Amino acid sequence: MFRVFGLLALVPTTILLTISFFVLFAQKKLESNGLKTFGLIVAVLLWIAAGLVFSTGLLTLATGRPLGFHKPCGEYSEMHPGWGPGWQHRMHEGPKGLRGPLPAPQAAPETEQAPAPGK
Repeated sequence: MFRVFGLLALVPTTILLTISFFVLFAQKKLESNGLKTFGLIVAVLLWIAAGLVFSTGLLTLATGRPLGFHKPCGEYSEMHPGWGPGWQHRMHEGPKGLRGPLPAPQAAPETEQAPAPGK
């Protein structure tokens, strides 16, 4: 089902590459060196973005699931014991045997300061 989304990645890739073409076209007509450099940097960033979108589309085509799409929690229960359905509700219970608020930290004992040298 998600493999179609891999093909749809061609649309934003084409748009980004078309915009970079026009940025380079305008950059060639500029006389200022600073603006020419800025135009080249913008074009390179657009190429990088197009490459990332395209590679994500290829990954979706190859694996059948989008980037960052994980299996449901129930399948992770073997890898992470206690992570079955509802593990989010147990997160704020604290470690086993420790229910409720954490105990207050104990104050550190005060130490005596040594007299300054020469006195």
